[in-house]
Amino acid sequence: MGFIAETLGVLVPIVAIIGGIAVAIVAIWVDLKKGQLAHNLKLTALEKGVELPAEPPRPRPYPYRSGLIWVVIGVGTFVSIWVSSGSLEGAIWGIVPFLIGLALIISVKLRKEEGD
Repeated sequence: MGFIAETLGVLVPIVAIIGGIAVAIVAIWVDLKKGQLAHNLKLTALEKGVELPAEPPRPRPYPYRSGLIWVVIGVGTFVSIWVSSGSLEGAIWGIVPFLIGLALIISVKLRKEEGD
């Protein structure tokens, strides 16, 4: 029982880290291949004299989304640590993601005021 538990205790984080890195590499590779295929399609169309269709406009992302997500993560972290430990000493770490979210929201506001 001890050997299996120790082995699994070591293997789980290793597999998780390798799996996470593998997923990131595959996502980057797929994105690169999509870009290459689109580029090749455009080159082939230009060589044959075919006019390229207009690319559809990309939807504008909601600018406050990432800031709000960080704020909610910060509040959730603060409350969950506070409730589980009963003290504010460890819960104070929830302020870090909260402040990151607040900074992102402020940066969006400042960008809009500048007219960008």
